[in-house]
Amino acid sequence: MIGWILCAVLVVGMNVFSLRLIWFGVRSFMGKTLNLPPSKRRWARMRAEVIEDDESDDRQVRYYYDYQEYTSKIGGSSVYGDKAMIYVRRSDPTVVKEFVPQPPMTKPAAISCIFIAAVFMFFEAIFIFG
Repeated sequence: MIGWILCAVLVVGMNVFSLRLIWFGVRSFMGKTLNLPPSKRRWARMRAEVIEDDESDDRQVRYYYDYQEYTSKIGGSSVYGDKAMIYVRRSDPTVVKEFVPQPPMTKPAAISCIFIAAVFMFFEAIFIFG
């Protein structure tokens, strides 16, 4: 019984890994970022002012949502000068998220990702049908 459970976990893990490889390869061929920005339906993109604070590594930002002022701490990876691009949850404006786009891979890396995923799927098909 434990052997079947481990086999099922391994198969699910390999399929998830293969799908991620295909996702990264196709997105890189299209010239898009590897990760997606937050949903526009749940998150509002806005520009925030950076409040100078030398005490901590986190940056504090001030932003306005529905004519109310909010302050929050962010990691600082989206700060450009005295402004920062943040995403605010529409249902709860106190929740803030930063989006850092991951650049696409090079063409040879994208080809190798798709090739490795195809090899995994080929061996899985041989295991299932052979």
